[in-house]
Amino acid sequence: MLAWLITGSGLGNNAVSSGLTSVLSVIAAGGRSTALVADAGEGWRLATCHFVHTSAAHLLFNLAFLFPVGGAIEQIVARRDYAALLLAAAAGSSLCSLLGTPQVSAGASGLVFAVLGAAVSLGLRHGQRLPARVRLHFGGWVLPFLVIVLAVSSSNPGVDHFSHMGGLCTGILVGMALPLAGDTPRAVLRPTLASIGIAAVLLLAPAIAAHGQPPYRVSIADDASLRVPSGWRARFGPVGELQFTSAGGLVVLAIDRSPAGPWTERGTWYTRHRLTSMAAAGRVDALTQSEAQAVVTAQTSGIVIRYGFERTGIPMVRDVYFLAPRTVVSLELPRAWAGKYDETRKAVIESVRGPGHAQGRHDRRQPRTVAAATPL
Repeated sequence: MLAWLITGSGLGNNAVSSGLTSVLSVIAAGGRSTALVADAGEGWRLATCHFVHTSAAHLLFNLAFLFPVGGAIEQIVARRDYAALLLAAAAGSSLCSLLGTPQVSAGASGLVFAVLGAAVSLGLRHGQRLPARVRLHFGGWVLPFLVIVLAVSSSNPGVDHFSHMGGLCTGILVGMALPLAGDTPRAVLRPTLASIGIAAVLLLAPAIAAHGQPPYRVSIADDASLRVPSGWRARFGPVGELQFTSAGGLVVLAIDRSPAGPWTERGTWYTRHRLTSMAAAGRVDALTQSEAQAVVTAQTSGIVIRYGFERTGIPMVRDVYFLAPRTVVSLELPRAWAGKYDETRKAVIESVRGPGHAQGRHDRRQPRTVAAATPL
């Protein structure tokens, strides 16, 4: 279990903002990535991110607060209501993190703040009704610890503050309604309803991550246009090509132009004038022929070649579509994510409209692999 809880990246912060290898390892373990939630529909990350920690210190710090206060709450409320509190906290903290934190994040800090918030509410509401043995864990006694944690984390830019605030607010609100064990139960606090709530959040997560905005259409070369997923940021690439990025630059959609001619000649030109020049300039670590393959589809609008290389030690793939007559559209992303972006890639290419381009015609069968396209 600990092998899944701790990624071993050596980072102790809730939001991971440096080191591509560390970021990818946290994502692979189940960390929250706004890009993968929005682009690949992986809303389940809003649940799994609470179980993933970036280091042993990160895990121990969270448990040091979660066990004492959470254990005290579990002694004064019904276990089903405590479960409802944790489920609501998971939904509330993840939702706020999704809306406000673009970095990859992981950890149970949101649950910790929810438990602290609920302890404050419960202590203020029930006061002397609480058993003496746990009274110091509730009400005003919790505030100094809460202030200390907030003060320590507030100056750290790597901390997911939105997750903390979302968990704290959720805990305070739920704590205002939690009955003590033995009181008349309130159906609204049942874990079943809390589970329905978090399930709704997970299902709606992709739309929430995209802020409810649909893909938008942009003009490209040859009087054509295509649709770009909402939230992708526009920029210009190293040779002046128009780019749209996601996942902090790990995913790059680029629109370029190549000389007219057969796809084999255009592929050779792209290799020499784009990829090889990138390797020469040090923007790619490795570029080998064994990583290159041509993928031919029945799509009448063009041909696609998949190139492979390494960037800062991360295996990457770039699918390059040579569309008629000179348009080149490429999607670059980590090799481990290639399958996650199948639907996004298909939607972008099928959205191309304009003179000389197919109007949504695309072979939905799996493409067949042929021999390596061009020497690298």
